[in-house]
Amino acid sequence: MVTSYVQAYEKNIDIQNREIAFDKHLREKANVKETSEAQQRHKFQKKWLSLIKNIVMIFYFALIPAVVTPDWCLEYYDIHAETRKHLSDGLDLECKKANDGDVIYSDILKLKPQVTATLDIICLLYLSAFRVFKWTWTEKPTRMRVFQNYIFGLCVVVCIIDSIWRAMTFEYAFVNNLLRPVIVFLFFSSIR
Repeated sequence: MVTSYVQAYEKNIDIQNREIAFDKHLREKANVKETSEAQQRHKFQKKWLSLIKNIVMIFYFALIPAVVTPDWCLEYYDIHAETRKHLSDGLDLECKKANDGDVIYSDILKLKPQVTATLDIICLLYLSAFRVFKWTWTEKPTRMRVFQNYIFGLCVVVCIIDSIWRAMTFEYAFVNNLLRPVIVFLFFSSIR
Protein backbone atom coordinates (compact mmCIF):
# COMPACT_ATOMS: atom_id res chain seq x y z
CA MET A 1 0.00 0.00 0.00
CA VAL A 2 2.83 2.39 0.80
CA THR A 3 4.49 1.56 -2.49
CA SER A 4 1.34 2.48 -4.39
CA TYR A 5 1.30 5.89 -2.68
CA VAL A 6 4.97 6.37 -3.51
CA GLN A 7 4.37 5.36 -7.12
CA ALA A 8 1.38 7.72 -7.38
CA TYR A 9 3.44 10.52 -5.85
CA GLU A 10 6.34 9.90 -8.26
CA LYS A 11 3.91 9.83 -11.17
CA ASN A 12 2.43 13.21 -10.11
CA ILE A 13 5.93 14.68 -9.75
CA ASP A 14 6.83 13.38 -13.20
CA ILE A 15 3.70 14.94 -14.71
CA GLN A 16 4.44 18.27 -13.02
CA ASN A 17 8.03 18.20 -14.26
CA ARG A 18 6.83 17.66 -17.82
CA GLU A 19 4.38 20.56 -17.48
CA ILE A 20 7.16 22.81 -16.22
CA ALA A 21 9.46 21.70 -19.02
CA PHE A 22 6.88 22.65 -21.65
CA ASP A 23 5.62 25.83 -20.05
CA LYS A 24 7.80 28.60 -21.41
CA HIS A 25 7.14 31.11 -18.65
CA LEU A 26 7.68 28.67 -15.79
CA ARG A 27 10.87 27.38 -17.38
CA GLU A 28 12.15 30.93 -17.76
CA LYS A 29 11.23 31.90 -14.20
CA ALA A 30 12.93 28.77 -12.89
CA ASN A 31 16.08 29.82 -14.75
CA VAL A 32 16.26 33.29 -13.12
CA LYS A 33 18.57 33.64 -10.12
CA GLU A 34 16.96 34.31 -6.76
CA THR A 35 18.70 37.63 -6.03
CA SER A 36 16.79 40.88 -6.35
CA GLU A 37 19.48 42.30 -8.65
CA ALA A 38 19.05 39.36 -11.04
CA GLN A 39 15.28 39.79 -10.93
CA GLN A 40 15.63 43.48 -11.85
CA ARG A 41 18.00 42.68 -14.70
CA HIS A 42 15.59 40.06 -15.98
CA LYS A 43 12.72 42.56 -15.98
CA PHE A 44 14.87 45.22 -17.67
CA GLN A 45 15.91 42.81 -20.39
CA LYS A 46 12.37 41.63 -21.00
CA LYS A 47 10.93 45.14 -21.08
CA TRP A 48 13.54 47.16 -23.00
CA LEU A 49 16.35 45.11 -24.44
CA SER A 50 14.04 42.56 -26.07
CA LEU A 51 12.27 45.27 -28.04
CA ILE A 52 15.57 46.61 -29.35
CA LYS A 53 16.69 43.01 -30.03
CA ASN A 54 13.71 42.49 -32.35
CA ILE A 55 14.54 45.64 -34.30
CA VAL A 56 18.22 44.68 -34.54
CA MET A 57 17.31 41.18 -35.77
CA ILE A 58 15.10 42.64 -38.53
CA PHE A 59 17.95 44.91 -39.59
CA TYR A 60 20.61 42.22 -39.38
CA PHE A 61 18.75 39.37 -41.06
CA ALA A 62 16.45 41.14 -43.53
CA LEU A 63 17.33 44.76 -44.26
CA ILE A 64 21.13 44.75 -44.38
CA PRO A 65 21.35 41.83 -46.85
CA ALA A 66 18.83 43.64 -49.07
CA VAL A 67 20.99 46.77 -49.32
CA VAL A 68 24.42 45.14 -49.63
CA THR A 69 26.01 46.12 -52.92
CA PRO A 70 26.21 43.10 -55.25
CA ASP A 71 29.55 41.73 -56.35
CA TRP A 72 29.11 42.72 -60.01
CA CYS A 73 28.54 46.35 -59.02
CA LEU A 74 31.61 46.38 -56.78
CA GLU A 75 33.69 44.91 -59.60
CA TYR A 76 32.52 47.66 -61.93
CA TYR A 77 33.68 50.36 -59.52
CA ASP A 78 36.93 48.46 -58.94
CA ILE A 79 37.73 48.15 -62.66
CA HIS A 80 36.72 51.61 -63.88
CA ALA A 81 39.10 54.15 -62.40
CA GLU A 82 36.99 57.13 -63.50
CA THR A 83 34.14 55.96 -61.26
CA ARG A 84 36.31 55.85 -58.14
CA LYS A 85 35.56 59.51 -57.44
CA HIS A 86 31.97 58.45 -56.63
CA LEU A 87 33.21 56.23 -53.83
CA SER A 88 33.70 59.15 -51.48
CA ASP A 89 30.32 60.72 -52.27
CA GLY A 90 27.26 59.70 -50.25
CA LEU A 91 26.35 56.40 -48.65
CA ASP A 92 25.15 54.47 -51.69
CA LEU A 93 26.53 53.24 -55.00
CA GLU A 94 24.80 53.74 -58.33
CA CYS A 95 24.61 50.24 -59.69
CA LYS A 96 22.65 51.45 -62.72
CA LYS A 97 25.95 52.56 -64.24
CA ALA A 98 27.44 49.12 -63.68
CA ASN A 99 24.46 47.29 -65.12
CA ASP A 100 24.59 47.17 -68.92
CA GLY A 101 21.44 45.11 -69.10
CA ASP A 102 23.38 41.92 -68.38
CA VAL A 103 21.94 41.48 -64.90
CA ILE A 104 18.33 41.79 -63.82
CA TYR A 105 18.52 44.57 -61.28
CA SER A 106 15.76 45.68 -58.92
CA ASP A 107 17.05 49.24 -58.52
CA ILE A 108 16.88 48.98 -54.72
CA LEU A 109 19.20 51.34 -52.87
CA LYS A 110 22.60 49.66 -52.45
CA LEU A 111 24.85 50.95 -49.70
CA LYS A 112 28.62 51.06 -49.80
CA PRO A 113 30.54 48.25 -48.10
CA GLN A 114 31.75 50.65 -45.41
CA VAL A 115 28.18 51.49 -44.43
CA THR A 116 26.88 47.92 -44.43
CA ALA A 117 30.00 46.75 -42.57
CA THR A 118 29.39 49.37 -39.88
CA LEU A 119 25.72 48.33 -39.58
CA ASP A 120 26.76 44.66 -39.36
CA ILE A 121 29.25 45.40 -36.61
CA ILE A 122 26.71 47.43 -34.62
CA CYS A 123 24.13 44.64 -34.90
CA LEU A 124 26.63 41.93 -33.97
CA LEU A 125 27.88 43.87 -30.96
CA TYR A 126 24.32 44.45 -29.73
CA LEU A 127 23.38 40.79 -30.12
CA SER A 128 26.54 39.77 -28.27
CA ALA A 129 25.88 42.28 -25.48
CA PHE A 130 22.31 40.99 -25.22
CA ARG A 131 23.60 37.47 -24.74
CA VAL A 132 26.24 38.50 -22.22
CA PHE A 133 23.66 40.52 -20.27
CA LYS A 134 21.47 37.43 -20.08
CA TRP A 135 24.26 35.60 -18.25
CA THR A 136 23.95 38.12 -15.39
CA TRP A 137 20.52 36.91 -14.35
CA THR A 138 20.35 33.25 -15.39
CA GLU A 139 21.36 30.18 -13.46
CA LYS A 140 24.36 28.12 -14.53
CA PRO A 141 24.00 27.18 -18.21
CA THR A 142 24.17 23.62 -19.52
CA ARG A 143 27.21 22.28 -21.37
CA MET A 144 25.34 22.53 -24.67
CA ARG A 145 24.50 26.18 -23.99
CA VAL A 146 28.14 26.94 -23.15
CA PHE A 147 29.24 25.22 -26.38
CA GLN A 148 26.68 27.24 -28.37
CA ASN A 149 27.96 30.43 -26.73
CA TYR A 150 31.52 29.64 -27.82
CA ILE A 151 30.40 28.91 -31.39
CA PHE A 152 28.30 32.09 -31.40
CA GLY A 153 31.27 34.14 -30.16
CA LEU A 154 33.58 32.62 -32.76
CA CYS A 155 31.10 33.37 -35.57
CA VAL A 156 30.66 36.96 -34.34
CA VAL A 157 34.42 37.51 -34.24
CA VAL A 158 34.83 36.09 -37.76
CA CYS A 159 32.00 38.31 -39.07
CA ILE A 160 33.43 41.42 -37.42
CA ILE A 161 36.85 40.71 -38.93
CA ASP A 162 35.21 40.14 -42.32
CA SER A 163 33.24 43.38 -41.97
CA ILE A 164 36.37 45.36 -41.17
CA TRP A 165 38.20 43.70 -44.06
CA ARG A 166 35.50 44.47 -46.62
CA ALA A 167 35.20 48.05 -45.40
CA MET A 168 38.90 48.53 -46.08
CA THR A 169 39.19 46.55 -49.32
CA PHE A 170 35.80 47.35 -50.90
CA GLU A 171 34.86 43.69 -51.36
CA TYR A 172 31.62 41.73 -51.24
CA ALA A 173 30.53 40.38 -47.85
CA PHE A 174 30.71 36.69 -48.71
CA VAL A 175 31.77 35.28 -45.31
CA ASN A 176 29.43 37.57 -43.41
CA ASN A 177 26.45 36.62 -45.56
CA LEU A 178 27.36 32.94 -45.26
CA LEU A 179 27.49 33.08 -41.45
CA ARG A 180 24.44 35.34 -41.03
CA PRO A 181 21.88 32.48 -40.74
CA VAL A 182 24.21 30.56 -38.40
CA ILE A 183 24.47 33.56 -36.09
CA VAL A 184 20.70 34.08 -36.10
CA PHE A 185 20.10 30.39 -35.39
CA LEU A 186 22.63 30.31 -32.53
CA PHE A 187 21.29 33.55 -31.11
CA PHE A 188 17.70 32.36 -31.05
CA SER A 189 18.67 28.96 -29.66
CA SER A 190 19.51 30.59 -26.34
CA ILE A 191 16.81 33.27 -26.27
CA ARG A 192 13.33 32.38 -25.24
